[in-house]
Amino acid sequence: MTGIVRPILERFEAKFIPEPNSGCWLWTSAVNSGGYGTFSIRHSKSVMAHRFAYEIYKSEIPHGLEVDHRCFNRQCVNPDHLDAVSRKINVHRALYHRVVEPAKKVIPKTHCRRGHEHNEENSYFQDLGNGRRQRFCRRCRAIADSNRHSKKRSKINAL
Repeated sequence: MTGIVRPILERFEAKFIPEPNSGCWLWTSAVNSGGYGTFSIRHSKSVMAHRFAYEIYKSEIPHGLEVDHRCFNRQCVNPDHLDAVSRKINVHRALYHRVVEPAKKVIPKTHCRRGHEHNEENSYFQDLGNGRRQRFCRRCRAIADSNRHSKKRSKINAL
């Protein structure tokens, strides 16, 4: 109340706790709607806590790169769990983690975007190259195929 401001690093380090099993430093302060920690560096200036941690403990984030959580925990600010990567790599890691490695902390998707259940009968994987695979819904594929064929029939009948 006297107007004395604690140093920024001291304030930052007071807002996370180390988690002994995973090694994550769990952010205990404000989080945004996406689940990422936020940190006020000035009265009207907030930053993403994991990005701040990367820049304070590692180095400046190179232009065009994003900070990716290798631990897949959005509230983690441990710099050893953070990498500066391209958007493509960040998205690839997230998709690979959800589809191929569901035993980790992220809950795998159980249904496609139209609500069909992902199970052995209704799902198939397709290789996308570079060791990447993507899961697809058989019911959605059948619907798309049917729509495509009916459009072709409509065009033929219109002639």
